[in-house]
Amino acid sequence: MKHEQNNQYKESVYLLHNILEKYPLCVLSWINYGDSLWGLNEKSQAKIAYQKYIYTMKSQNKDLTKISQRVFERSK
Repeated sequence: MKHEQNNQYKESVYLLHNILEKYPLCVLSWINYGDSLWGLNEKSQAKIAYQKYIYTMKSQNKDLTKISQRVFERSK
């Protein structure tokens, strides 16, 4: 998401939160949401988002080797 890549974390969190309310199975939104929350130093909320990302990847039988190591580290 462009907002997250430009360090516009607040805008990104707002948009992604709304997207995920309507489309909770949108895999990429979860990782972007986690990254944006992490950028705002909301690490406990980011951890939850990363865990939901991993769960959604698994539930959709996605290739788990595509998950970045930072996601696993931040989801602990």
